[in-house]
Parts: sequence; structure tokens; C-alpha cells
Amino acid sequence: MRNLRITTIFTLNNLAAFTAWTLAGDRIASRFRDRHSAQWLNLSFGLMLAALAIWMVVR
Repeated sequence: MRNLRITTIFTLNNLAAFTAWTLAGDRIASRFRDRHSAQWLNLSFGLMLAALAIWMVVR
């Protein structure tokens, strides 16, 4: 019975999280459909990736 309760809680939690993630992702994606916005998005992701790599090397 305890396992069923834990499984139910985790399943409902995942359902809520995945639903929120999907809806938020859809809204964010609609803002980056044009070429100029997509380039800014890619540039910012690249800068964050580079910053993370530098942080990992320095640390």
C-alpha cells in the first residue's frame, strides 16, 4: 500500500511538472520563431555554455 501511495504521488508530480514544462516551452518557442530572435537565443545559449566551461576549468 505504501508503494502505491509513493508511486501515485510521483506520477501526479511528474504529470504536473511535464505539463508546465510543455506549456512554458511552447510559449517561449513562439517568441523565437523569427530569424533575428533565434540568433539572439543561440548566441545567449553559446555564451552560457562558454561561461560554464570556463567555470569548470577554473574550479
